[in-house]
Amino acid sequence: MRLGDCDTHGYVRTIEDRLNVLGFPCTADDQFRADTDTAVRNFQTTRGLTADGQVGSRTWAALTEGGIGD
Repeated sequence: MRLGDCDTHGYVRTIEDRLNVLGFPCTADDQFRADTDTAVRNFQTTRGLTADGQVGSRTWAALTEGGIGD
């Protein structure tokens, strides 16, 4: 998932919800907007990932690892 993506399956919303729980605020509205992109990049930077704004397998794993933020 990346900037401009929107979906009806809840993937973007799940990403946005996880970012918010982990302290990276963005609007949770199923739209991968600029604020979501910024939140993803900030999250990636803090986790030592490439800050490209794309939620691929490595970023997804970091977002969901060990129930962080649950």
